[in-house]
Amino acid sequence: MSFSLFTQSERTDLLFLATERHTFCLLAYDPASGELVTRANGDVADRVGRPADTGTLGAADPGARAIGLHMYDGLFKVIPVDPRTGGLSEAFNVRVEELGLVAVAFLEGGARPVVAFLHDAPGGGGGGGSGGRAVVTYEVALKDKDFLAGPWSLPSVDPGASLLAPLPPHLGGCLVLGGASITYAGGAGGAAPPVSLSLPSPLAVRAVARVDDDGSRWLVGDAGGGLHLLALEREGGGSGSGATVASLRLERLGPIPAPSALAYLDNGVVYVGSAWADAQLVRLCAEPVGDGEGGGGAEPSFLQVLDTFPNIGPIVDMAVLDGGGGG
Repeated sequence: MSFSLFTQSERTDLLFLATERHTFCLLAYDPASGELVTRANGDVADRVGRPADTGTLGAADPGARAIGLHMYDGLFKVIPVDPRTGGLSEAFNVRVEELGLVAVAFLEGGARPVVAFLHDAPGGGGGGGSGGRAVVTYEVALKDKDFLAGPWSLPSVDPGASLLAPLPPHLGGCLVLGGASITYAGGAGGAAPPVSLSLPSPLAVRAVARVDDDGSRWLVGDAGGGLHLLALEREGGGSGSGATVASLRLERLGPIPAPSALAYLDNGVVYVGSAWADAQLVRLCAEPVGDGEGGGGAEPSFLQVLDTFPNIGPIVDMAVLDGGGGG
């Protein structure tokens, strides 16, 4: 698991890496030498605790004040960060009442770090029951090493929701993506009602990336290998702090490798990282550049492949052989 951390004194982001054995390192890029430098490393494992079924979930506060990790059921580990230097302080655990955490994200803005949890609601059973899923937020009191009540919560979201995408402070809140809908929640500190978009077919969202700094357009990648453009349409077309999201619109752009990460670079160029297939560098085009999967009358694709990077994973395919002749 990895994510970036932006501090006030750095020209580039810091990269936080955590392993399945709960060791971690904080890496920085040195432009002078062109090498990665280890800023910090350590072990965040606990002696007691039941490992979370979803594996390690983590996120960094956009204000570079904290890093959060969910590794064990009922516990959320917070690593305080110096926002100026990126220095790490001693980690502490906070008890979490919500079980079955699916996604974790720190929201933008606020005097204190605000963390959002997407979790199975009581009776949800991993999204298959009547309880569905829910979103709850908490303020992280770093000095008191505890959680305070957050600015908003959403008691019911789509049972198939799988990802949270924080929005810029002038919009507030976050996007809840996956399943049969996409929902914008938490606007105006939670006072604005949620805005949802029903999808014609369920979408297993695996990665998102912000296109515009104002958060009006997002790229959404699904497990089936599709790239989509999500637009947040605002009342009156305004972009200031008073603008509110009136509706959501989703358009399919074309096929990509099943993504595990998306990064919008610039000038319509997107990096598609994949843990299951080759990574790609693609360009977003205003006009169709060819047929999609399979061709021959398939849907048009608005993606131009600029480069392909072979997957260096240890196993990309397998076959079972009866070498001993034993059947």
